[in-house]
Amino acid sequence: LAEVSRLMKLRAINGPYTTPARTTAGHRRLRPQVERWRPLVEWYFPADRVDWAMRVMACESGGDPLAKNPRSSARGLFQHLARYWPERAVAAGWAGADILDPQANTAVAAWLLATGGPGHWVCRG
Repeated sequence: LAEVSRLMKLRAINGPYTTPARTTAGHRRLRPQVERWRPLVEWYFPADRVDWAMRVMACESGGDPLAKNPRSSARGLFQHLARYWPERAVAAGWAGADILDPQANTAVAAWLLATGGPGHWVCRG
């Protein structure tokens, strides 16, 4: 949790994600529509959780940032539930962000993992 807090503070100082900073060596390749988000996931998740997050995203949304679950209010890359989004976005430092914003959705997912663990997702990576 301390490492994630440190990374989030550094990223707040450095500004929003703009370009790939690094790549994860030896990761299992997922479909291109999921892999295109790897640099963003690497920006917000700790290095040892990137592959897990990528698998969760692949399962939850297939890499579609506009994904909407027809049976619930889950939305976006990491399928956040709409009723919890405003409170979690504020707590993660993304007050007012749209649930379908890929950067906000990913950043809040990283915060949620760090503060509440992986149990928030049906897909567990």
